[in-house]
Amino acid sequence: RLTSVELILAHTWNSDMQIILTAPSGVTRNLVMNRFGNGDNLGNPGTCPSAVFTLQDGGTALTNTNTSNVGGTYNPEQSLAGFTGDPNGSWLLSICDNAGQDVGRLVYASMNFCTVPLISAPTTNSPVCSPAAVTLGATVTGSPTPTLLWTGTGTFAPNNTSANVSVTGAASGNYTITANSSCGSSNLIIPVVVNTPPVVTCPADFGVC
Repeated sequence: RLTSVELILAHTWNSDMQIILTAPSGVTRNLVMNRFGNGDNLGNPGTCPSAVFTLQDGGTALTNTNTSNVGGTYNPEQSLAGFTGDPNGSWLLSICDNAGQDVGRLVYASMNFCTVPLISAPTTNSPVCSPAAVTLGATVTGSPTPTLLWTGTGTFAPNNTSANVSVTGAASGNYTITANSSCGSSNLIIPVVVNTPPVVTCPADFGVC
């Protein structure tokens, strides 16, 4: 999922510019439409690539105030969440000056993506006989690195936030691992069976002839 777009544009009279991004799927979103008045430059071309103009959902609202070397994080005209589907492929960044005289150039562009957590390759030593510990594990990937949480009966070691755990006092039922990040969440259920050993009792006055 696309999380942000970073730009540095050297251009006189910012409000002449319209910036549009098109995904490989053909989905198009307006990023900036004639903003920042008669100021010059989005980002600071003189300090590339350190002073960038960032577009990210939840940023500061775009403005028509005359501003030069515009830096910081701004909310795009249309949400980046509108880009759905497979992000792999060719993206098209269109920058149009819809007025005369002023010219400019693209100095720097970067697109930042995150990946929804993926949980795979679950492992367990179930079934076990009580009071043996149950071992559980899974492979978790995602960017940024997700946090983990195991839920189910028993005490988790080393803790319930590790990818691989041992559970004492476990019981038959479902154990769930959940992975969370700013990009999204996912979970996986692992069924567990804990058997109770057989118990043999003899009468107190039992005898053999």
